[in-house]
Amino acid sequence: CIAQREICYFIVYTSNWIHVEKIQYDNVFWENKMVKALQTFYWECLLPELIDPQFPKRMLKSDIREPIRIKNFIKSNEQKKKKI
Repeated sequence: CIAQREICYFIVYTSNWIHVEKIQYDNVFWENKMVKALQTFYWECLLPELIDPQFPKRMLKSDIREPIRIKNFIKSNEQKKKKI
């Protein structure tokens, strides 16, 4: 668990309203869903950009490196939108 807490509060505050949600730590969810996804994100997305940042050089969106699986996912979603 990142926060090392059994309970955390997710709070959204605006000048018009506030929403508070109590989040109970769930070890099964953390181990089965989050750990692998966060490790994959770190190794494929975050670490390459930390080691050799591309975006700050020209400040172009096209300089952001995306893993092939993310590119395929984006392409698939764009094709689905065109069909609608």
